[in-house]
Amino acid sequence: MGNIKILKASAGSGKTYQLAYAYIRNVIRDPGRYRHILAVTFTNKATEEMKQRIISEINRLACGAPDGYLPELVRDLELPPDTIRRRAREARTRILHDYSHFTIVTIDKFFQRIIRSFIKELGIDINFNLELQTDPLLDTAADRLIEATKKLCYSREYDKDYDGHYQFAGDDQTVTFTDPATHIEPGYEVNEPWFDYNADEGVYYRYQYGDAQIDQLTGDQLKYDNVIFQLCECYPLDDHGYLAIEAEKGGTAYVFTKGTYEKCTWTKDDIESPARYFDEDGNEITINQGKTWVCVVYDTKEDQIVIE
Repeated sequence: MGNIKILKASAGSGKTYQLAYAYIRNVIRDPGRYRHILAVTFTNKATEEMKQRIISEINRLACGAPDGYLPELVRDLELPPDTIRRRAREARTRILHDYSHFTIVTIDKFFQRIIRSFIKELGIDINFNLELQTDPLLDTAADRLIEATKKLCYSREYDKDYDGHYQFAGDDQTVTFTDPATHIEPGYEVNEPWFDYNADEGVYYRYQYGDAQIDQLTGDQLKYDNVIFQLCECYPLDDHGYLAIEAEKGGTAYVFTKGTYEKCTWTKDDIESPARYFDEDGNEITINQGKTWVCVVYDTKEDQIVIE
């Protein structure tokens, strides 16, 4: 109990600054420690504010920006600025590639996780759901949104030339390709993600860092109806590890759906246009309706892609 520190102050007096600093100090001391830190807030707004403050300050340190927390970190950790910036870059990469373990949540979501962890001991059905009376709120929000669009004279129709981002199958259609693909890996070296196809549900489940990738908001594993590996030309943008990605030149792509895949090509008319995918005969690829995950892959690392 001797390590507990209480910050008691009025609004606007700097509590968020100090709490964010305490988090960042621990992460700079050990860039992998973010996986072992739990930050609990009362509201979604406070959660987002805390996340934004921490990520922004870590990024400032990683990019070598002046001021910020650097002088305090140098004093408290007794480390040179270059070491602090190097560890900040490592922490930034780890957090962004493992965001589900960057745990800053509201107190109600924290207790939901606790309950789910002890379902058996509590005698609760494994498929329990926490139900809220959201319908009245959604109805009110929708009504207000519609009224606002009318008041501001916003159009509620698509432009005549809008043809969608992807070419989806019809309501009564199911798309499959010739070659099987039940386990796929884009070949990323840091988080080493992969997707496994669940034939019963007809979706691909996503994994990374050797474990299921969990949606922090719902507690469910990420899953997608379609997965696309889009090969792009990439090159270093600066000395801080940022990359420039050529998103207009086109190139090779792999489209996965329903446990099958097709190798194809992708093109874009300009930076504002959506990517289009075409088979070897020049026909646009049709994918199934549902969620789609796109992995941008270095065009020079195509040999690291795994399809089984």
